[in-house]
Amino acid sequence: MRLGHCLLGLCHLNSLFHMLLEPFPGDIWQMSSLTSLGIADANFAGTVPTEIGLMSRLTSVGLAFNFLTRTIPSETGLLTSLADLGVGSNALTGTFPSEIGLVAGLSDL
Repeated sequence: MRLGHCLLGLCHLNSLFHMLLEPFPGDIWQMSSLTSLGIADANFAGTVPTEIGLMSRLTSVGLAFNFLTRTIPSETGLLTSLADLGVGSNALTGTFPSEIGLVAGLSDL
């Protein structure tokens, strides 16, 4: 099933406490209407896809308490409406990309 196709008009997506089926649906990043993406504590493993930059309406992203590795992609800097980015309690390495500085409204990191 193509999740993004079924939920094109969705604005908020939250999946807490292991309710998300693995692997994480790749087409979720095509849901351009999302303003809030909360997948904390959802067994999400791997990297944050560069496609997150396509979700230009996002104001809140919660990715904490998962198994994310590597770094936050530079495409996160394209999320100009982003106010809250929660990525704690993962296995991320490195520093935040300099492009994150382009997100003027980011108040919670």
